[in-house]
Amino acid sequence: MNRKYFDDLLKDRQISLRTLAGKLELLPSQLSLTFSDKRRMQLGEAVLIGQLLGVPLAEVAFNAGIDVARRTMRRTKVTGFMKGDGTVLVAPPRERTTMPPGLPYDTTAIEVRAAKSAFGWMDRWMLFVGPPRDPRHLIDRFCVVTLEDGRKVIATLMRTRAKNKYELCGPFNAKSVPVVDAAPIISIRN
Repeated sequence: MNRKYFDDLLKDRQISLRTLAGKLELLPSQLSLTFSDKRRMQLGEAVLIGQLLGVPLAEVAFNAGIDVARRTMRRTKVTGFMKGDGTVLVAPPRERTTMPPGLPYDTTAIEVRAAKSAFGWMDRWMLFVGPPRDPRHLIDRFCVVTLEDGRKVIATLMRTRAKNKYELCGPFNAKSVPVVDAAPIISIRN
């Protein structure tokens, strides 16, 4: 049982343990025992927690220690946070998240943190990113783009007439900019 995960989730959603217990039709003491790893979480409870808190069932089951989830779930590094202007900040090295099934092992993640911006509707989304590639092969793809000045941004690569320059559309917009490389966004969890 990953108690910190559930504590952080409740704090993030601004819901108390007592309120959650009521919605699960459990006594608060039962839920407290579950989060303290003294009572096993039932799959039905994990389903309801996922629905009530807006989190995938697989993530709840994995953090609750449900055996099937532990065998099938993989985790990956969160390498950055997208701000409201489409730029990416480097994440602390210990940030991790559960990965959707079927993604390649070299997949990393970027979390969107854009609550008070035009992209607030994407806040808390997780963007799963493949390895960097030559930008010429990623035209019209939503990507994490490394600019010549070293900044990383989230945008769709578009062709321009200038050689080795691209137009960027999406959270980050720019015209005719040189690009070092780009990594395709291969999956999104919202």
